[in-house]
Amino acid sequence: MSTQEYLQDAMGNLSQVSHVKGFDPSQKTSDEESPKLVTPLSSLKPGDWRTPTLKDMELPEDRVNDDDYSLVFVPEDSWTKLIHWCSTTKQHLKIGPSMYTTELAERVMGPAVWLQNQEIDAMLFLFRERTSLRRWNPSKVAFMSCIFSNQMKNSYIEFKKDRKKFRVEGLLHQYGIGELPSHGRTRSVWDLDVNCMYVPLLVHGNHWISMCVNFVTRSIEVFDCAGLKHNKDLEPFAHLIPRIVKAVQSSEKRGFTVKPYDVTYAPMPFFLNKTSSDCGVYALKHIEAHLLGMDLMLVNDDNIREARHKIAYDLWEAANDPELISRMGCLFLRRLQLLLRLRLYNAIFTVLFTKQVVIDVFSYSYMTRN
Repeated sequence: MSTQEYLQDAMGNLSQVSHVKGFDPSQKTSDEESPKLVTPLSSLKPGDWRTPTLKDMELPEDRVNDDDYSLVFVPEDSWTKLIHWCSTTKQHLKIGPSMYTTELAERVMGPAVWLQNQEIDAMLFLFRERTSLRRWNPSKVAFMSCIFSNQMKNSYIEFKKDRKKFRVEGLLHQYGIGELPSHGRTRSVWDLDVNCMYVPLLVHGNHWISMCVNFVTRSIEVFDCAGLKHNKDLEPFAHLIPRIVKAVQSSEKRGFTVKPYDVTYAPMPFFLNKTSSDCGVYALKHIEAHLLGMDLMLVNDDNIREARHKIAYDLWEAANDPELISRMGCLFLRRLQLLLRLRLYNAIFTVLFTKQVVIDVFSYSYMTRN
């Protein structure tokens, strides 16, 4: 007997009726209600249980409890407001030394877009204001700008030409007494009113790193997402910062010996910044995490896109902050008053000089005639 014949002989008499009474309790007829099927899993099912899906989705209320929440997360309703602003306006918003525009926002959001000086300086201005207004707990801290780093590089060239004749003056002295950066001016003197200072630095023309200068321990800790060493690039800071500190101290405190600051590098995981374009985001977030006493490892390639969104939103929110707008307006008025005063002095000087020239000419003509 063939296989087909055997199956037909064994199964050919099975009923083809779709409903077989007593066989499947989940089926029911018009005159019979099937009993509710109870399994061990369904009997233990909690009241808020949801059907599992193949999509691994994190709910916003769960995200709040994550360690990296304050560094990278933007609530959905807040993010919607920013996207709406970007899509409906061409307005330019003042944010410290920079202007918040849709172009800047898109560059920060990325992905895979390299950050520029404008957004780096804007974020450091925001850090400066948060500490000045006590919105953050850390105090006695300063934040420098990209221009400061460039100034240090240029001054170091002059320093190496003749170390004995080098003098801390001009812009370097202004930084040391807190008159610069002018946006968010603190007037806090290094190593007197300030214990530590954060600085952004562009190395090799294509890579952002950041550092924490500790005036108490006289050391510099470097944050580089690539985990590389940049000893040559750090020389201007290690050699000039102690000299600036000595120059801005009161006379009785200027007796300490000037020695270069020690430079160390914060440990970093391997293979961070796989896009090679997120170094600016890492530099800013490493500053923020270090200042707030958080683990630098909280920022990584898995949440770096979120970190970009957080920076974009924080800057937009700050540009619309009434208190910050008022403080930025006061700075503008002070600058305007200074400009008008300088022009007035220049006009008076010009008038006086012109009158003196006229008097001298008449005097000379009178003397030659006689």
